[in-house]
Amino acid sequence: MIPFRRATLLYKAARRSYCKRIGALSALFVSALLCGLAFSSCGRPAGDPPAALAAAEGQGWPLQNGRLALALASDGTLAPVQGAEYFNEPRPEPRPYATQEALAAIAVQGRRLVLALNRIGLQSLTLRSEPEGKNGAAGQAGGARVFIDALGSPAGLFLSRSVGKFWPFGATLRLFLYRHPYFETEPKTDTSHIFLELASESAEEATEQASSLQHAQIGGADIYAIYPLGQGKLLYQTREERGERVLSAYGRFDERAGTAQAMGKQAFEAALQPLPLSAAPKELRTLADLVPGDIVIELTRADASTQSYSRGSLAESTQAWARLSAGGAILAAADGRGAYLPAAGGASGQPRAFNLSVELGWPGMRFRDPCLFDGLAAFIWEEELFPLLGRSGLLLVDCTELGL
Repeated sequence: MIPFRRATLLYKAARRSYCKRIGALSALFVSALLCGLAFSSCGRPAGDPPAALAAAEGQGWPLQNGRLALALASDGTLAPVQGAEYFNEPRPEPRPYATQEALAAIAVQGRRLVLALNRIGLQSLTLRSEPEGKNGAAGQAGGARVFIDALGSPAGLFLSRSVGKFWPFGATLRLFLYRHPYFETEPKTDTSHIFLELASESAEEATEQASSLQHAQIGGADIYAIYPLGQGKLLYQTREERGERVLSAYGRFDERAGTAQAMGKQAFEAALQPLPLSAAPKELRTLADLVPGDIVIELTRADASTQSYSRGSLAESTQAWARLSAGGAILAAADGRGAYLPAAGGASGQPRAFNLSVELGWPGMRFRDPCLFDGLAAFIWEEELFPLLGRSGLLLVDCTELGL
């Protein structure tokens, strides 16, 4: 999905080993493999607004045994699902990740988890306490429940663009939307790439960011991929069609300085090259010890800086994602294996391995983008139908239950 990520160095490896669950790598890595295929347009016709998200608002669901699995429904809302019977229901028409209606990206903003749904819009997930007896039998103790609310955004922006990366900057949270050069079938209406911004965790509507990379001096090219490096800094790639020629360019953007500096391809690739796992922070090495085998890990730190690390053969690697935060550290591989390390002084303080495939027990699942959020671990799950995408959703697990 997008899951734009660092490592132009991984281009060739991804083309060789996507089927071996390198995972949800960026279109940068797999487009050469897919560009010769023809695909139909996304489900909702051009001009129709996304399905109203109001159905999701106001609903609260408890965690059952510390777990809650949500799936994206045909009306554009997320709703709880249980057991293997879910997979006996009709699936959405498989489509390329860039045009499929799917949960594409998640990010923590304060006490909420922001969800970006491809071709649909933004939603906010929060954990709220319920008073005693409410939504339950008389005398039953109340507890935390999961609520999802719609977030507003300028009309139409999601209809002809794909969800890219979240990009945190201070208290704000930005989201990158782009047009895929091979898969997009909706007509171009305006600027191909857009940056949306949620000004704070209380913001109920995302606005188009005015002073962003899209207004830096990059000429008339479309921004095709971003790679956040930290607070206010990122690398980017552009694409420009001139007749039958396609020109790519690379650069580094600094939000505070408001400048975009051109880079050569070699320097760009060097900046994104995965480092050996032995050079990773101690917390990540501790987690990786519990997930054996060849692996490439995309790490996001608490300050929003990112770096990839690898162990073993790149061509045979499983793709994995990890986050370090005040709440601890967590790692999840595409095949469902993972590990959790509570923050110092929290829980037992000991790392614990887990297997998300066991949590769901559904065939063909791929997991990515773990987040620690208000005592929960959140993971995107996807139904991998290479080279297409089927179902998708979110898995929430109480951190105290991980690995138990």
